[in-house]
Amino acid sequence: MTRDIVHRLVGYDAATERIAFQRDIPRGKLPIVKHLARVAQTDPDAVGAYPLSTAQARDVAGILGIDLPREHLCFFLEPFAVAPAA
Repeated sequence: MTRDIVHRLVGYDAATERIAFQRDIPRGKLPIVKHLARVAQTDPDAVGAYPLSTAQARDVAGILGIDLPREHLCFFLEPFAVAPAA
């Protein structure tokens, strides 16, 4: 079974370290999001986790056309492996 990667804007609750928020990033918007997240040129597929400031997370949310949750979260750009649809 082949796996694919989807990138997400992820917010972690600092107290529990659990995911409290996540949204997929469409492939067409990934290049600008990678630029905003300052993804290293040595990681062209963005397979690392990239911490985002609140301002960066807000900019990514704007690109996605969504609102961020009101609670204070620690945001990251992260890759997730997903199985293709059967």
